[in-house]
Amino acid sequence: MQEQIPSQQDHLATLAYLDKQVKRGQIAREVADADSIVGTTSDTSHLLLVELITLIDGLSKATTLAEMRAVASQGQTRLGTLANKVLNREIQFPYQGKNIERVYQEIAARATGVTTILTSSE
Repeated sequence: MQEQIPSQQDHLATLAYLDKQVKRGQIAREVADADSIVGTTSDTSHLLLVELITLIDGLSKATTLAEMRAVASQGQTRLGTLANKVLNREIQFPYQGKNIERVYQEIAARATGVTTILTSSE
């Protein structure tokens, strides 16, 4: 039987896969398990959704610039601490550690892939 040597591309893909698995293991040990991270992501999404809905609702009801500023100020008060910590790099979101173009590509690929499956007739 002849030994098969992987191509350079296959070798690099394997190394990238292994590196990703090591990082996922470190995250699970040092930060939180996958279910807890999904929970935190869900909490973050819901927090932002409610704040956005509150802002839109308040702006739609405002009749003066002063009322619009008051609504915006309420949102800034609730989310301002988080925003300041992000700006001061006290809090960092995972996407900030990645190449932003790669983040957009992952979002597009996963969203499209899931939608394709959900809308398929089979």
